[in-house]
Amino acid sequence: MTDTRDALKRYADAWAALTPEDVEPLRAVLAETVRFVDPFNDITGKDAVLSSLAESYRRFQSVSVTVHDQAIGATAAYLRWTYIFTTRRGRRFAIEGMSEMRFDGTGRALLHHDHWDAAGQIYEKVPVLGGVLRLIRRRV
Repeated sequence: MTDTRDALKRYADAWAALTPEDVEPLRAVLAETVRFVDPFNDITGKDAVLSSLAESYRRFQSVSVTVHDQAIGATAAYLRWTYIFTTRRGRRFAIEGMSEMRFDGTGRALLHHDHWDAAGQIYEKVPVLGGVLRLIRRRV
C-alpha cells in the first residue's frame, strides 16, 4: 500500500514535467481506469486522458504548472496550483485552481477533478463573449 503523501508528490511532479511535446510523464501515475474531470472534459481511461491532454497541449506554445500547496483529506488529496499557458497566437493565460485526487492502493490516480472558474479566467477574456459575461456577473 502506497502512502497518499508519496503518491501526491509523485503526481504533482509528473504534472510539473509536462510539456506541449510530451505528456508521457503522467502515464506512470495514472490508473488504467482514471477519470479526469475539468470544466471542459469528463474522460475515463488512461489512454483517453493522455490523448486528450496531448491534443490540448499541442495547441499551446508553452505550458507550466506550479503547485503552491497540497493537503491530504480523509478520502482525497488536493493540490492548489497555477496553470500558465501561451497560445500559438501569443496570448498568455494564468489559471488558478485546485485539483482533487483519489489514489488506488499502488499510488496511481483513480480520479483527477479540477476545480476552477472557467468563466472568470477564460471566457471573460474573449472579446465579445467577455463583455456579455461581465455584464451578467455585475447584474447577478
